[in-house]
Amino acid sequence: MDLNRLEGTVKDLAGRAEQAYGEAAGDAKRESRGYARQAEGRVQSAYGQTIDQVRDAACEVSRAVERNPLGAVLVAGAVGYVLALLTRR
Repeated sequence: MDLNRLEGTVKDLAGRAEQAYGEAAGDAKRESRGYARQAEGRVQSAYGQTIDQVRDAACEVSRAVERNPLGAVLVAGAVGYVLALLTRR
C-alpha cells in the first residue's frame, strides 16, 4: 500500500472533523478549510491508489515476460516497428 493512500485518508478524516467543528461553532472559515482538507485528502488517496495499480500492472507484465520471453521480444519488436513507421518522414 502506498503511503499516499494512508496520508490521504488521515487528511480526509481530519478535514471532516474540522468541517464538523466549524459547522457546529458557526465558523464558516474553519468549515471551508475542513472541506478543502477533505478534498486534498481524497485526491492524495486517489493518487496513492493509482500508484498501487500501476505497480501491480508492472509486476504482472514482468511475470508475463518471465513466463514467455520470446513472445515479449516479438511484441516489443512489433511495437518498435509500428512506432518507426509512424515517426518516419
